[in-house]
Amino acid sequence: MGGPVSSSRTLVVTGAARGIGAATCDHLRSQGHRVIGVDLAGVDVAVDLGEESGRTGLVEAVRRLAPDGIDGIVANAGVHRRDSATVRVNIFGAVATLEGLRPLLRAEAPRAVLVTSRAVLLPVDDGVVEACLAGDEERAVRLVDALPGDDEHLAYASSKRAAGRWLRRMAPTAAWAGAGIPLNAVAPGWVNTPMTARARTTEEVARVMAARPMPLGGRAEPEDVAPVIDFFLSPANTRITGQTLIVDGGGETLMCREDIWAGTTRPAGPPVTAR
Repeated sequence: MGGPVSSSRTLVVTGAARGIGAATCDHLRSQGHRVIGVDLAGVDVAVDLGEESGRTGLVEAVRRLAPDGIDGIVANAGVHRRDSATVRVNIFGAVATLEGLRPLLRAEAPRAVLVTSRAVLLPVDDGVVEACLAGDEERAVRLVDALPGDDEHLAYASSKRAAGRWLRRMAPTAAWAGAGIPLNAVAPGWVNTPMTARARTTEEVARVMAARPMPLGGRAEPEDVAPVIDFFLSPANTRITGQTLIVDGGGETLMCREDIWAGTTRPAGPPVTAR
């Protein structure tokens, strides 16, 4: 890929009307980039990514708005609900966004980012996750609708785990890495957004923060996450792909402890010679 990369890029951000999406749009525009915002309303492209018509409409609208192509994709749109909209948007809508817009990426420094969540570390329903990874949306919807009603986080965590696993599965393939497209995820912890606003009572915040702490700075603002997304979109990111960067002030280190390499130690044997 020869020649200099333009400093002004055309980037698509879903879930752009508020929260992390809106902050990301503002940050990217402040860097001189053109941003095509996508959400249900009040943005450049108004579609519902929980519906097949919205997913195809997204691709058609972006192709119309950027006939010369785009430089980056941020699949940020997400919901935290008890019903099946959670999997329809968080995994099937996200995958459709990334796969649908990938052919529109220009050859010079194409980049893609998926916004997941630290919830990828929480307990999940394996059946939901596997149905999502199999691309069986209607089965995933049925399984979510049958989940116990006393755990509103299970569908959300399952959708985000599936999205994270899809990314690791796809990032090193010919369609992504082989085409020179780094595909990475940003996984925020607790961020003060409209989606988390309903859980801001003093008692609930204290309970959540005790179970899932954020030692460095506590709860984050959307503006804290936007520059991380920007880095993964940057032409400077030439060798990082398939990674999930957890942006939670170090909370993951307490949840997962220090030895993330447990179970990966080689059996005793002759030393490996460096080449």
